[in-house]
Amino acid sequence: MSRTGSPAPPRGASSPRGASSPRGASSLSAARRARELAGTVGGPAVDVLVVGLGATGAGAALDAAARA
Repeated sequence: MSRTGSPAPPRGASSPRGASSPRGASSLSAARRARELAGTVGGPAVDVLVVGLGATGAGAALDAAARA
């Protein structure tokens, strides 16, 4: 139960759209994506770009990092 007496949402449940996260800002916000994408423009070339970090993406990223 939460402090207000209402049941807490299940672990892993996302908050309603537009609601702020407990820490104040989502780590996956549109502003952060835009800022980080802008920071890569003109930077060093990359050999591998992994999109998504499910089991396969995480494995691909780990394999690429191990080969560097």
